[in-house]
Amino acid sequence: MELVYQENQKLAEGPLWHDGYLYWVDIKACKLHQLNLDTREHRARHFPQQLTSIAPTRSGEFVVTTRDGVAGLADFDASLKLLVDIEGSIPTNRFNDAKVDSYGNLWAGSMDDEETNATGTLYRIDSNLTVSTEDTGYHITNGPAFSRNGEFLYHTDSVLKKIYRFGLSKDGITDKQLFIELGPEHGHPDGMTVDDQGNIWICEYGGWGISTFDSTGKYLNKIEVPAANVTSCSFGGKNLDTLFITTAAQGLTEAELAQQPLAGSIFQTKPGVTGVASHLFNH
Repeated sequence: MELVYQENQKLAEGPLWHDGYLYWVDIKACKLHQLNLDTREHRARHFPQQLTSIAPTRSGEFVVTTRDGVAGLADFDASLKLLVDIEGSIPTNRFNDAKVDSYGNLWAGSMDDEETNATGTLYRIDSNLTVSTEDTGYHITNGPAFSRNGEFLYHTDSVLKKIYRFGLSKDGITDKQLFIELGPEHGHPDGMTVDDQGNIWICEYGGWGISTFDSTGKYLNKIEVPAANVTSCSFGGKNLDTLFITTAAQGLTEAELAQQPLAGSIFQTKPGVTGVASHLFNH
């Protein structure tokens, strides 16, 4: 496990490797980060609103989820351009994790900002910015991830500690099934990704690591991380063999921070497998 960037960030999330750079957001601090993996030059931008995820687009720009919806970002230094307001009328909700599927659709989940009520929704946004409600009743939506062949979508309610699997097509999802329910030793499931063997890598908030399960839901192993609140992970690097890991320091006491001084930092490791390249939003 290698330290990539050290800071007690409140809620680092959504690591994205793209064109030699690692991007991630600190949701609670309203910041977007960029790290050149060759030179280790780091830049951070503060925005007037929360950014909760970032993904590349087919046009060479970025799409981000904000507290209330989806915006475009031409490049790291550009201004946000609102594309669609989805939940601006629900002030107690905010968006959380989001990813793009192999069809070029953006999947984004909302959540109760107090993390108590099941007001979260899983949405699909297509290339025409048409928003489809795909599933409802989530406390904290997390970790949209897609099987290697694009046949399934995995999605989480972190509070319930449940990972669901859906059948996936270009038109949406079907056949919701409970895929994995984490035990107390695993913390709460957060962000996740899939490797080229079809295994699912699930970050454990409060669990000090990332657990791997095969495509049938069988537990394989765990990678330990020197921070309790592991929030998300994704594969990157030139050979897609590096796993980038984000963590969070929010809610930790001074005593807990003393025990885990790297909480909120960014890490990387080479677990011996390769990942699947990030898909491009078709807009």
